[in-house]
Amino acid sequence: YILILWGLRMQLHLDRWLSRGVKYLHKSALSRPKKYIAALPVLLSSTLLTSTSLHAASLVENYTTSNIISYAAFVATLVFAIVGCGVFMRSSSRAEQERDVLSNELADLRAYSDRFETLIQADDQRFMIWQSTSQTPTIIGDLPDNCSAPTSFTDFTAFGKWLQAPSAAGLERHIAALRSDGTAFQLAIATREGNYLDVYGRSMGGQIFVRFRDLSGDQQVILELRRQLSEKSSEAKTFQALLEELPQPSWLGHQNEAGERIIKWANKAYHDAVDSAANTKVLAELLDKEARDAMTQLHEQGSPFKQRVNAISNGNRCTFDVVSVPTESGSAGIATDVSDAEKAQTALNRTIKAHETTFNELATAVVIFDKSHKLTFHNKAYRELFGLEEVFLTSAPNDSEILDKLRSIEKLPVEANYRQWKKNILDVHQSVETQEFTWYLPDGQTLRVVASPRASGGVTWIYENMTAELDIKKRVNVLSCLQRETLNRLSDGVAVFSSDGKLTLKNASFMKLWGLDDEILVTNPDLNSIAEICVEKYACKDDWHALKMAVVGVSDKPDEADGTMKRPDGSVIRYSTNALIDGSRMITFVDITDSVNFENAMMEKNEALSEADKLKTDFVQHVSYELRSPLTNIIGFTQLLSDADIGPLTDKQQEYTDYILSSSSSVLAIINDILDLATADAGVLELSLSEVSVSGIINNAVEGLKDRLRERQIKLTQTIAPDVDTFIGDERRMIQTLFNLLSNAIQFSEENSEISLIVSSKDEDLIFEVQDWGAGISETFINQVFERFESQEQGSVRGGAGLGLSIVKRFVELHHGHVAIDSQEGEGTKITCVIPMEPDHNSTAAE
Repeated sequence: YILILWGLRMQLHLDRWLSRGVKYLHKSALSRPKKYIAALPVLLSSTLLTSTSLHAASLVENYTTSNIISYAAFVATLVFAIVGCGVFMRSSSRAEQERDVLSNELADLRAYSDRFETLIQADDQRFMIWQSTSQTPTIIGDLPDNCSAPTSFTDFTAFGKWLQAPSAAGLERHIAALRSDGTAFQLAIATREGNYLDVYGRSMGGQIFVRFRDLSGDQQVILELRRQLSEKSSEAKTFQALLEELPQPSWLGHQNEAGERIIKWANKAYHDAVDSAANTKVLAELLDKEARDAMTQLHEQGSPFKQRVNAISNGNRCTFDVVSVPTESGSAGIATDVSDAEKAQTALNRTIKAHETTFNELATAVVIFDKSHKLTFHNKAYRELFGLEEVFLTSAPNDSEILDKLRSIEKLPVEANYRQWKKNILDVHQSVETQEFTWYLPDGQTLRVVASPRASGGVTWIYENMTAELDIKKRVNVLSCLQRETLNRLSDGVAVFSSDGKLTLKNASFMKLWGLDDEILVTNPDLNSIAEICVEKYACKDDWHALKMAVVGVSDKPDEADGTMKRPDGSVIRYSTNALIDGSRMITFVDITDSVNFENAMMEKNEALSEADKLKTDFVQHVSYELRSPLTNIIGFTQLLSDADIGPLTDKQQEYTDYILSSSSSVLAIINDILDLATADAGVLELSLSEVSVSGIINNAVEGLKDRLRERQIKLTQTIAPDVDTFIGDERRMIQTLFNLLSNAIQFSEENSEISLIVSSKDEDLIFEVQDWGAGISETFINQVFERFESQEQGSVRGGAGLGLSIVKRFVELHHGHVAIDSQEGEGTKITCVIPMEPDHNSTAAE
């Protein structure tokens, strides 16, 4: 009953609440839809309460115990729902209030963020921000367009694309240090367009901030000036380091407050020149007072000082080319030592004068034109050759005027087109190669004209009169024809083979004797081919083999290869070989068949052979005399061409000139030796006896061998006994004797070896001993070393003409002395010459 009464009471209240709730829901639905939805549980509760009250009223009317129990359970459930709805509504109200508070705070934060971004945008700057766990930065802010910074995130973080390489590398290095250990930094970086940015980085609150700001105009200028200052300082240090190592004294000077000139810096060469230490504060002056006063006067006028002055350097008087320029703080100078250059110039002038003197004494005409075609030098032979007046030549005419003058006096070749010929001659001034012409003058003279360009400009002309030389060549040709005709008239067969075995000369008797025809000689056969033909026809294989060995110079006795051939047809041929001065071998064949049977015919043949031998000797002597003169000219002009003052030669020309000079000198020496021996054999060689200094002739002989000793690195030791001073003899022949002895020892000695010369006396004799430790001489050859044209090859050492020791023996015998030789193969050779200290003054070759 209590519940029923309570339910009725509650019904009255619920009706009142329900009406209020409906009004409230109506108003909330219009203003706050969310509160309307939240009030739905209240509405439902009210509805349930209404239905409960109605149900309670029905229970009063239909009261039963089971109904009362079910109603009580329902009411308990209803009470729980009402309490839950109240709690829910209270929590919803509290959440609404908190939401309003958070919404207000969010609005405040958004306003603060907008003010912060506005503040950042107000200045030309950009931030890169890293969170503590973030690897990708956040970029805020903008930089002006004129600083050339990219706007996109990817391009901006690629510093190497828009920054200069040093700035990009330094920025990346500082950012890495900031992120790793929090090291703050501030630096200026340069873009590729030359703009500068200030970069500041630091860590704060677990975040990394890097700020980029565009520098103002003044700061840009300051940084640019700093960069230029750094570059200039680096350049100044570089130039200072360079000047420090220069061999020329260099210095920087300024004037102090008293107006005195002070050296404030100098390089090591300057310190060495004035003999002062590197740390000396007050340096001595290198130049004298007169030079310094002249320098100061020019500097006050703003002009540089450039003069050649004398000064004391390292205690020596030297000549310097001084250059000093005025600067804002004083002056800078450098001094170049030209003492050696002055000496060289003086020596050059003396050399030029000496050459001019030499040219004046030459029989060859020489004239020199400078680069402006003016005549600068001519010798006496030039004036005499063309008959030009001294007054005309001293007026320094050009080469065109001289050619016109020579044409007017008929001293030029007759040319149909003189203008073109003259142009070709004058074109040598534009040539770099030596040119050679041949002029046939109207008076019958033949000139060899050589135009050699000079290194300093201009041309040197050499006029060689070839008239006499051509006449000599003509005579030689006549002698050659006479020789050929003479040989063809001989009944003996004569054949001459060159050093390579080729047949170079033969007579008709040789062809007939061995049955050879002219068709065989068309192929230019050698000794082997001829020997095969002769052996095939007439056998005698061993004899021809001996001849081959003699011709090629490998037999033990090449100059004595002679013998008798007995041919199958019964004829008997005597053969012999002889070495000629040019290295060729002459083989003579004599048919002595009839002499075997008839003694008289034998005698006639012997006389014919003697006459032929004499004719041969006379021919050799005559040819030697005729060849020595042109060889002397060849050597002289080759030496003249080799002289650098005449004109430069190319490397190949110099090489050829050296070959000509070497070969000509060798041939001339051989010819002189042959003539000396021939003169001695004729008994007309007289000694010019006088008092001879032993040391003097040794020095003269050694002087001509210094180059060979140095080239082969051979040491020559000399030992002269104290009691040996002078003796009576022919000085020139004794020098020649010692020269040949030492030359022979050098030739057959190994490189880096030693030879000795010992001079002593015994009783009334003077003894010269020349010892070498070379290859030595074999026993089979030692008895032939003093014979003429005997030469032996030892290993790689090639034998000479075989005349040196023959001359030694002949000259010693002329002094009434004798020569002895002691040699063992592989151990060396010792040659001893013994001559009396006072030979007979009437000694001649005949004696």
